[in-house]
Amino acid sequence: EGTVETNAAAVTREVEEYHRETGKKIILIGHSKGGIDCAAALAMYDDAMQNRVVGLIAVQCPYGGSPIATDLLSEPLAALTTSFLEALLGAPRGDGARLCAPIADLTYAARQKFLKKFPLPEHYAVVSFHSATTSPAAGLWPAASYTKNRYGEDSDGLVARCDASIPGAVDVRLDSEQDHAD
Repeated sequence: EGTVETNAAAVTREVEEYHRETGKKIILIGHSKGGIDCAAALAMYDDAMQNRVVGLIAVQCPYGGSPIATDLLSEPLAALTTSFLEALLGAPRGDGARLCAPIADLTYAARQKFLKKFPLPEHYAVVSFHSATTSPAAGLWPAASYTKNRYGEDSDGLVARCDASIPGAVDVRLDSEQDHAD
């Protein structure tokens, strides 16, 4: 439920506590939005993190943004998305905007604005792992097919490969079938 900035602060607190207890450096591993939250912690709190964190492994992370998030929060789908989340989660009417905030952080516009303000420091070792699905049997194949047809990009159903590739990172590309939920 947390925004990228809220989660980045929480990740930083956890790293600081772990380091205080053990004295050990760590490697952050984040899947999907968790990869963005970890990268944001490194960028926003570099002074606190640089002596405690060796690097980041981002797995299926929409670092550059997500076409699905962008489209779900674009008109005319935005109102439908907020209503759907309220119904799905049993949230009070009008709570959809709060529920959509973490999704809004994944839109292309929000990611570009954030990355301009908080670029990932180059001194961290970073690995970006990404996959794609082309199988109609995959649970997220409809979303992957949508992304391919609309944007011409291969995806795991939620994250396009081009957006999961972090500049300057070692890029690990899984060529076997795997969607975002696998």
